[in-house]
Amino acid sequence: EQYNEGLSARRAKNVAQQLAKHGLSANKLNVSWLGEKAPLDKTDFARNRRVEIKLINVKDREEIERLLK
Repeated sequence: EQYNEGLSARRAKNVAQQLAKHGLSANKLNVSWLGEKAPLDKTDFARNRRVEIKLINVKDREEIERLLK
């Protein structure tokens, strides 16, 4: 579990770094991770390797959509 927790943390931080690298203001990012605490699927572990992005307001959504193009 400790290894997966670290993996989850690195994955989340890496995504945040990439978004910041491509122009999203770092002060708009709140990075957290759940590791094995919140699986989507208890039998398909690949489905649990994910990053979830919560968009707080429309400006952030527009900015992220621009970055993902």
